[in-house]
Amino acid sequence: MDPPSLVSPVLESDRSINFCCCCSFSIQGRPAEAAALLSEVVEGYKETLGPNELSTITALGNLGLVLHHSGRLEEALPCLKESLAAKRSVGNNPLDPEILSSVNNLGNLYKSMGLYSEAEPLLREAVDGYRATLGDGHPSTYVYAPFSPYASRFERKI
Repeated sequence: MDPPSLVSPVLESDRSINFCCCCSFSIQGRPAEAAALLSEVVEGYKETLGPNELSTITALGNLGLVLHHSGRLEEALPCLKESLAAKRSVGNNPLDPEILSSVNNLGNLYKSMGLYSEAEPLLREAVDGYRATLGDGHPSTYVYAPFSPYASRFERKI
């Protein structure tokens, strides 16, 4: 007999608890456990809420981030690409901070993969969007601004 799934298809509170456990595992340096649990959360959200619901899309992006930060770059790529595409398809404002965050996350993954020509336009888009919506003084703009406009700096891996 299979052990019960960690994601209840019925109770939202179960999914929320599992999501919190994922964050805890990730913080504790247990990315494999975080990724496994997040995979179940994503599947549970897809089944109960649908693939285009914001919670599903966000969980998928978070799975991509956990995979990225644990060095599983090839596995992270489809998660981050799908999350960004879904956010763009359901969002009507390309400058929405949720979309810009996903653009930045995918750009950073490409940068980690050494795919600088793919990374640079995404990171530029994110910084330009943050500047337009949040201003030059906002932390999001400040943190990402040094990276985006300089593709040659990526190539030198700075």
